[in-house]
Amino acid sequence: MRQRDETFVRREMIGRKVGPFGWVVTEDTILYRVSNSNGTLHEFYHDVKAGLTYQDSAYW
Repeated sequence: MRQRDETFVRREMIGRKVGPFGWVVTEDTILYRVSNSNGTLHEFYHDVKAGLTYQDSAYW
């Protein structure tokens, strides 16, 4: 069973770079956490204003 959690990023994250590509977190960024039944956890960021999404393995 997959479980998904989404929240706006914490204030202290705004303006920080995340990941190896230097993606900058904005106040319009939502952090998604998806956990799978095998115990893996995936996190990705989505800037709702810019329409961009970032995770360590991809940027689109």
